[in-house]
Amino acid sequence: MTITYSTRLFHPRDRLSYWIEVAKKSFFEHTFRATSRKAFHGELSAGHVGSLMLARCNLDPGKATRSARDQARDDIDDIFLAIRLTGTSIVGQGARDAPHAAGEMVLLDTRQPGETLYRTPTSSVFASIPRAGLEARLGSLAPLTARPLASERPVAGLAVGFLSMLAERAGSFDEVSGSAVANQALDLVALAYSTELGLSRITAFLGSRHLAFAIEIGHRKSPP
Repeated sequence: MTITYSTRLFHPRDRLSYWIEVAKKSFFEHTFRATSRKAFHGELSAGHVGSLMLARCNLDPGKATRSARDQARDDIDDIFLAIRLTGTSIVGQGARDAPHAAGEMVLLDTRQPGETLYRTPTSSVFASIPRAGLEARLGSLAPLTARPLASERPVAGLAVGFLSMLAERAGSFDEVSGSAVANQALDLVALAYSTELGLSRITAFLGSRHLAFAIEIGHRKSPP
């Protein structure tokens, strides 16, 4: 099931407070300051695909900040992946600040303080990813956060396109197919980012998973 929220249903004076409440419940504790409180508008459609929570979001300019106090308040430690479809922003985490343009994806660690400055109206796809899923494929994620990858890179382009398509279909998969599709999405994200670390770890991970799958299929085909 996909749930849709829109500030257009509310009086302008109530839109920002409503949006902040929705965004916190959908993602994690944070603060958001709109560039123009009176003219602010936001829309969010969210649903699950396996272990992933995927959302399509349209947002007016402003600044989202997650502090150490916010992290302690909700104890969420997912990895947050943002795909910018239109518009521009600046993401920051640790010692890194980077422009995030249309067609790029970026990872942010909800366990660490971070911020995103939305400089223009934006359309985005967001994914909340269980930390264990990516760390199993890539190891430590600290070197990869706040480092946007452009969709011009072949595997990154596949990941951006696949996750954007999944966001449109969130909530429509059954448990088995949703889990399989979510794993495929994580494989693509990991392959895209593995260029920053070298291919050995993700290749070994995928090889062991495919071997386990082949063994399972062999058992199913064996006579009783």
